[in-house]
Amino acid sequence: VERLNDSTVELALVAEALTDDQKNYHAWSYRQWVVKRFSLWDGELAFVDEMLLLDMRNNSAWNHRWFVIHNMHAVVPADVRAREVQVAAAHIRRAPHNESPWNYLRGYLREGPSSAVDVEPIERMAEEIYAEHPATCIFAANLLVDLHLQANTRDRINKANEILQALAKADTVRAAYWTYRLAQVAKPATA
Repeated sequence: VERLNDSTVELALVAEALTDDQKNYHAWSYRQWVVKRFSLWDGELAFVDEMLLLDMRNNSAWNHRWFVIHNMHAVVPADVRAREVQVAAAHIRRAPHNESPWNYLRGYLREGPSSAVDVEPIERMAEEIYAEHPATCIFAANLLVDLHLQANTRDRINKANEILQALAKADTVRAAYWTYRLAQVAKPATA
C-alpha cells in the first residue's frame, strides 16, 4: 500500500475486518495509519457513528473518534468540542454503566481551561445518574469527585469526601483505590 501509494481498497478492507470483529485492535490501528497516511478524513466520523450504533461499548471506536477529531484539527474548535461532549453525553444517558463514553467525555474536560467546555450540564447529568445508581455507577461518581475537587470549596470537598467514602464501601474491588483518593483530598484553601 505504501510502496504503491494507493489506498483505494484499504478502508473497505478494514471495514470488512471490523464487521467480523468490531473490537479488533490491529484493524483499528491499521485504519488509523491508512486514514492519517493518505488523509482520508472525510467520512471517518460517519464510520465511527455506524460502529458505535452497532456497539456503543466499543472502546476502540471511541478511541478512533478521538484520533480523527484531534488529527483533523490542530486545535479542536469550541463548536466541535461542544458537539463531542454532547455525543458522549447522549451515549452516557443511554448506558450510564458504559465506561467508554465517560472516558471520552473526561478527555474533553481534561484538555484544560482553553477547552471552554460548559461543565454545568455535565455535572447535572452526572449528579442525576449518580442519584439513580449511587452504588453502581462509579463513572458518574468519579467524575463528580473530580469536579467537586476542582471547585475547591469546603462544601464541594466535603461532597467529594462523602462520595469517596460511599465508593470505598460500594466498590469493594477498588476500595483501596477509593481510600487512597480519600487520603489525598486536601483541605480547601478557602471557605
